Amino acid sequence: MAEGWRARLGPGPAARRALTLVLLSVGSALLIVEELRPVSVVPPVGAVAERDIRAGVSFEYVDQLNTDADRRAAEAQVLPVFDFDPKLADRAQGRISDAFAAARGRYNEATLVARAEGRAELTEAERSAVALEFLRGLEFTLDPEDLDHLAALGWSREVEELSRQLLDVAMRAYILPDRSVLPTSARAISVLVLGEQRDELLLEDYSVIRTPAEARQQVSLYALDFGQARPEVVKAAVAIARAGLRPNFSYNQAITEDRRTAAQAAVQPRIHRVARGTSIARAGDVLSAGQVQQLAAAASKQGGVGPLSFGVALAALTGLFTTAVYQFARGALPGVSTRGRDLEAGALLLLLVAGLGRLLRELAEGLADAPNLGLPPDALAFVAPVAGGAMLVRVLINGEAALLWSLLTASVLGMQQGGSSLMALYFALSGLVGAGAVAGRRERLGVLRAGLLTGLVNAAGAVLVCLAQAWMGDETAAAGAGVPLWSMGLAALSGALSGFFVLGLVPLFEQFGFVTDYRLLELANLNHPLLKQLMLRAPGTYHHSVTVAQLSEAAAEAIGANALQTRVACYFHDIGKAVNPKYFVENQRGGPNPHDRLPPRTSARVIINHVTDGEAIAIQHKLPQPVIDGISMHHGTGLIQYFYAKAVNAGEVVDEADYRYPGRLPDTKEAGIMMLADKVEAACRTLKDKSPSSIRALIQKLVNATLVDGQLEKCPLTVKEIYTISDAFSETLLGIYHHRIEYPGVPRRAPIDTPERSTGPIITLELPNPLEPQPDGSRPLPPGVEVPGPPLEPEGSTGPVSPLGREASLHPEQDYESAEHLPREAEARPQPPRVG
Repeated sequence: MAEGWRARLGPGPAARRALTLVLLSVGSALLIVEELRPVSVVPPVGAVAERDIRAGVSFEYVDQLNTDADRRAAEAQVLPVFDFDPKLADRAQGRISDAFAAARGRYNEATLVARAEGRAELTEAERSAVALEFLRGLEFTLDPEDLDHLAALGWSREVEELSRQLLDVAMRAYILPDRSVLPTSARAISVLVLGEQRDELLLEDYSVIRTPAEARQQVSLYALDFGQARPEVVKAAVAIARAGLRPNFSYNQAITEDRRTAAQAAVQPRIHRVARGTSIARAGDVLSAGQVQQLAAAASKQGGVGPLSFGVALAALTGLFTTAVYQFARGALPGVSTRGRDLEAGALLLLLVAGLGRLLRELAEGLADAPNLGLPPDALAFVAPVAGGAMLVRVLINGEAALLWSLLTASVLGMQQGGSSLMALYFALSGLVGAGAVAGRRERLGVLRAGLLTGLVNAAGAVLVCLAQAWMGDETAAAGAGVPLWSMGLAALSGALSGFFVLGLVPLFEQFGFVTDYRLLELANLNHPLLKQLMLRAPGTYHHSVTVAQLSEAAAEAIGANALQTRVACYFHDIGKAVNPKYFVENQRGGPNPHDRLPPRTSARVIINHVTDGEAIAIQHKLPQPVIDGISMHHGTGLIQYFYAKAVNAGEVVDEADYRYPGRLPDTKEAGIMMLADKVEAACRTLKDKSPSSIRALIQKLVNATLVDGQLEKCPLTVKEIYTISDAFSETLLGIYHHRIEYPGVPRRAPIDTPERSTGPIITLELPNPLEPQPDGSRPLPPGVEVPGPPLEPEGSTGPVSPLGREASLHPEQDYESAEHLPREAEARPQPPRVG
């Protein structure tokens, strides 16, 4: 009842999470923020910083260097633009046709004049006039030898057509006057196709681009395909095509430059934000122009902004970052716990580790001035127990929570170290290695070994951080070999101590309800007082619990659930039966059944009480909450079908709620597995035929009935996992009920007469057991249970009245919840869907 009042008066889950977030954000800000001296005078470029200078306020400034780099990058992304004129080949062919037509016309006129004058040949002047007319039409020159060939061929149409074909084939390619305008890197270029549409193409293959010399060579190669033509015709056509070839591809510098200018203008200036506490310069640094700009901007923003404002901003930033990580993890990492207790423990550990980190930082400042110690000022930061905290989160919650905790803690401690990204990376490495090393370590000695392993990795990480700091110009890290040695030793010490950190805090967290594998292993010992009491008072129930644990553990391992927790919860799930063990069939061992003298409703109440009694015993003995949940959930709200059927067939007015367990429905995979295993194990004991097919059919029937009854409505088990669980049950039960060979009988041997053998009395097990019930079946009733009337069974009967009207006793191996006891009316209910 006290728990219920606390649940009603305390904050709800959402309020607890919000309060945890606020406390975490404010606590982290308080552990990071520190008083910083403002910059009073801005030093010039090239001056030497006299002290470490940190930003006193958050400010923004234009990072001109990076802005110019962005603009150059944007300009480099613009593709060079080239123009391609596909109509140039058509115009060139047209000029060739016009030139040949003009030449033939002039040649024919000159021939008629010569014949009229009685001359057989044209004069030199007439031939020159014809050639001049031809060249005027071509708009390019030819060698005199080529003109003589054309004149000798009479400016034939065959030469004209062949030259047009050769020129058309050659000018299909991109002909560029000079390859030097092409980009030197293997990148694409943009091609504008001149014409009405002005299409733009992307050209990546430069092999289709030719210079005029390469194109003329291609003309000569193309001419080889016209071997059927006369050589003199081919020669003349090649000369015309080579001479008439013109570049049709050119670089458009104007458009390219316009596009580059537009790309540069589209780049926004890079605004650099400097958070308060960021290191601007270290003592002894020669100030660069960028550092001077930061100092000037910080000085201009310093007025009116103090540590309080920075603390509020930092707390808000931490809260937003933590919220973003939490919301992302809820959707992307199903294993992340959202319970308020787990979040509070993670926040507490983060603040504890951050507090120790701040303490180490203050201690380092004091030790930095110690003479002859040689301790670097930042070396103590490597002792921060991030690995121990991550290991503890992994032990208390799970691996996903340890991952997120390590990243958040590394961020906070990195800000403590002046915003050092290298130190944040080291802290994240330390936490992740520690969380990974402790995985699967179920013995306390294994935790210490995980700490030693983490220490080795920490040492290596510390050396690499020092080397990186030295390469980046950190004078402290580059001061000498002693700096890495100090850092390496302290980092290794941090890892080694992380195991003791975990073992020291685990018992404390266990007092607040956290369940660890170490606690579960202690409870898994069958010598636990409750289990020993169960074994003595209810041996059948004890055997049942061990078998259910075996089934549940195999199923949990098959689907990736917590097998150890499931096994331990199964050991204790029926401890309530130790209160009245003889009222449960597995403990009657064939003796009289006390339920024969009770009405069904009273018997059902006795059976139901084992859940409430077990829960009370578990709370009294301070068993972990998952074990208590397993006790209250393993029957859910299931129907005690035997007594329900008995009451229905007796003609009573039956309220089904009186025959249902009041427990909660399973809301975890482990609890769902326990419920199914409990039903399967109890029912399998009633099977006479324990063949594989019979066992699988029974499992399928029980799983389907559980689903139809709504017992798994709140359980996160998927259909695939239910199939896997059923298969695991089958394999385990087949191993339990495996086939055994029948041993042949041993023939009786004649007695051997040995005089030295004793002839005294022989002790046998045929004596009556004084602990067995008397033949009259008299047994004491449970406390508070009274028989309201005469026994329901006929006189002389040995068992309850069967639902079918004939006398039948419950078999010692049967269960009161078996579905076989339902009356005929129940058979008309909707049949469950088939799962197996």
